[in-house]
Amino acid sequence: MVKYYLDTCVWIAYFNKHEKQHAEAAELFRKIIETPGMQIIISRRHTHEMANKNFLDKFNRLKNLLYKRGKCRGVQTTEFDRQIALYHNQYFRLGYGDCLHLQVAKKGKALPISYDNDWHEIGSRIQIRVYLPEELL
Repeated sequence: MVKYYLDTCVWIAYFNKHEKQHAEAAELFRKIIETPGMQIIISRRHTHEMANKNFLDKFNRLKNLLYKRGKCRGVQTTEFDRQIALYHNQYFRLGYGDCLHLQVAKKGKALPISYDNDWHEIGSRIQIRVYLPEELL
């Protein structure tokens, strides 16, 4: 099973047809849905960020569809995950949310995917390869 952990910006690019990366994000979702052995990992952090960006309803509808097809799995964050993210946040002076996403991806043994340069910077500092969506198409 190949697991993917998608940054919120990838989900939003899919939901918002006016985003310049919409077609690419849509192709990535199509590939994951249609290819056996691929799954998306999500966390409560996704739900929090989607609510803040006013995409929670769309996120929940797609998430529920993906769950029904066995293409999505939730992973719980622990106090340990939060402490590791906080350490990286303070040590590297990069966003706590981004650090937590990458910790959860690492714990879930998922490939992190993002357009966000901060994810790529944090990943390089903690030896986690972060992919651009186009690299997986």
